[in-house]
Amino acid sequence: MTTKGFLVKKLIWLSFATLLVGCAHGKMGQIDQPLVKGSINKSQVIYVEPISAKNAVFSGDKSGDKSRTDQERQAIDASYKQRIVDALKAKGFNAKIASGRVKSGLVLSGAVTKFEHGSAAARIMVGMGAGSSNIYTTLQVDDRDHAKTLSKFEVIATSGGQGGIVASGSFMDTHMRDGAEKVATYFETSN
Repeated sequence: MTTKGFLVKKLIWLSFATLLVGCAHGKMGQIDQPLVKGSINKSQVIYVEPISAKNAVFSGDKSGDKSRTDQERQAIDASYKQRIVDALKAKGFNAKIASGRVKSGLVLSGAVTKFEHGSAAARIMVGMGAGSSNIYTTLQVDDRDHAKTLSKFEVIATSGGQGGIVASGSFMDTHMRDGAEKVATYFETSN
């Protein structure tokens, strides 16, 4: 096989895989108070408090299924903070999980405000963002030693343009990972 033939086959395979699986990328939402450059030292401990989904509003597919939404709330409460800690550590920050409310130090707290399940049928049949699923999380960074808020911002994790077979499932892990990566990137690029 020629190099050109090999590259054409790889390009066709990549195009097919993207069509089958799709792609997903969240984004920053509203930034009410930007993080001031240099306000966080990477060696300083950042305590990540539990991210609550207690008051999150659910919409779209399966949003009327209380059992499912309760399971999703529990999954967020149990795992989102760990994903954020892992993502911050991957960017070189000294992040740690807080077991509850922290009274002093640098603290990241937040809550999932909205979970749009979207439409699995639209994701499967159309793809390219149709029927996408989104989780909105508001976050705040506080210097509790000085009773000062350093930043208030929102991240929006999305299933984006995922289509094909994977589009019919739940995106909890994908959303939490994507949201956590957005938080860590915000810290890195804003500091």
